[in-house]
Amino acid sequence: MSVSEKLVAMNRDSASDQAMLVYGHAIGHAIEHLAEGELGHGEAISIGICVTAELSSLADHVWTVIRADKRFRGNNFCAPSLKTVGTLVVDDAGKCFLPLGEEMVLRALELNKSHGKTTRK
Repeated sequence: MSVSEKLVAMNRDSASDQAMLVYGHAIGHAIEHLAEGELGHGEAISIGICVTAELSSLADHVWTVIRADKRFRGNNFCAPSLKTVGTLVVDDAGKCFLPLGEEMVLRALELNKSHGKTTRK
């Protein structure tokens, strides 16, 4: 039985199984579309899988570096947050630095990537 046949046979009710079935597909489908027939579906998806793995690694590295920042307190990165352009959110104690947890920071990174703004140097 091939790997793809094993994946299809998996329990599709599980969130992790669903994620495994679509891993790399969003990027792979975009690559396939942009290649205008120069790449097969499998080739484009395999590139998408590699790019997705690289992005996952980048997210882990970003959180590791943030944890070393002087604005990191406990399990949170304390950062200024905008209420509107030019206006910061201020808490009841008059502080502009709000605690942001790992999930929130990584979600923001993910959203930023999906808009094509995160690059690796």
